[in-house]
Amino acid sequence: MYDLLPHNSLETVALVAGASGGLGGEIAKELSKVGFHVALHCQNNPAAAETLAGTIEHGRVFIADVSSAESVKRMIEGVEQWKGRLDLIVNSAGVTHEALIVKTTVADFDNVINTNLKGAFNLIKFGAALMKKGSGGQIINISSYTAFKGSSGLAAYAASKAALSGLSLSAARELAGDCIRVNVVLPGFMLTRMGLESSVQARKTAVSENLLCRYGNPHSVARFIAQLAENKDITGQVFNLDGRPL
Repeated sequence: MYDLLPHNSLETVALVAGASGGLGGEIAKELSKVGFHVALHCQNNPAAAETLAGTIEHGRVFIADVSSAESVKRMIEGVEQWKGRLDLIVNSAGVTHEALIVKTTVADFDNVINTNLKGAFNLIKFGAALMKKGSGGQIINISSYTAFKGSSGLAAYAASKAALSGLSLSAARELAGDCIRVNVVLPGFMLTRMGLESSVQARKTAVSENLLCRYGNPHSVARFIAQLAENKDITGQVFNLDGRPL
C-alpha cells in the first residue's frame, strides 16, 4: 500500500460523485486508503453506497440529483456541515444511451446531457465555492475516448463528454488563481455496469481498437486518480488511460 498524504490532524475531504457505480466505488476505496475522508454521492442506488461506506474508514453517503442545481447545492452544504471543507471532487457520475441519432429521443438526449454535462457544471460551481473557503483543491472529471473520436450509436454520450472536456479546461483557467486544479481523465472502456449494458458490438469494437487488446481496469484507474489528487502542480490536462490512442 502506498501513502500519499501526510499524517496529521487535518482531515482531507473528497467527494466522489457516482460512488455507487463500479468505477466510482473503486475510486472512493482508493482515496480512503490514502487518507481522504470520503463523501459518497449516489442518486439511484443508496443501498450500494451505504454498503461501500461500511467498507471504508471515514465515509458518508449523500444522495443528490446532479442535474439539479438545488440538489447539488444542498449536497455540498451537507459536506460542509459534515467536515467543514472540501479538497477534492471526482466526478464519475454519468449515464449513456446507445442508439443511432435518428432513433434517439429528445428526452433521452436531454437526460444524458443533463447528467453528464450539467451535472458536472453544478459540481464545479458549488464545489469550487466551498474549496475557495479553504486552501483550494482539485476537481477531476471523468470523460471518455468517444469525446475525441466519436462513436456510432453514442452521439449523445460523445457530445456530453466532449463538452465536459471543454468545460473542464475552461474551469482550469478560471479557477487556477484560487488554487483549484481541474483535470480530465479518460479511463477507457471497462466492464463496469455501464460497459456491461452496452451492446456486444460496442464491446468487441472497444477491444479491437485497443492496442493492448483488453478492457480498462477500474482499480488501475482509481490508483492513478489517487496519485493525481496528491499532485498540486498539474491542472488543465487530459489524461488518456485508454489503450486506444487519441
